[in-house]
Amino acid sequence: MDLPIDFATVDWAHVIILAVIAFVGAIVGNAIAFGNKLFGALLSAIFFAVFYVIWMYWLKAIVMGSSVATTPPL
Repeated sequence: MDLPIDFATVDWAHVIILAVIAFVGAIVGNAIAFGNKLFGALLSAIFFAVFYVIWMYWLKAIVMGSSVATTPPL
């Protein structure tokens, strides 16, 4: 079976970082949701977005300077 993706070219470090950010966002969102699944899902999405922006832009601006942080990854 030919797959249209070459797994050797995948940036696995980036995938793992995003998976960890999504996991942490889900845990925080569900912990605050008090059993309401829809509210937990909404909070999880919001926390993922916040953690992603912090990781991709704020931390990179601190470590690498603001010129690198303004360019989003490909």
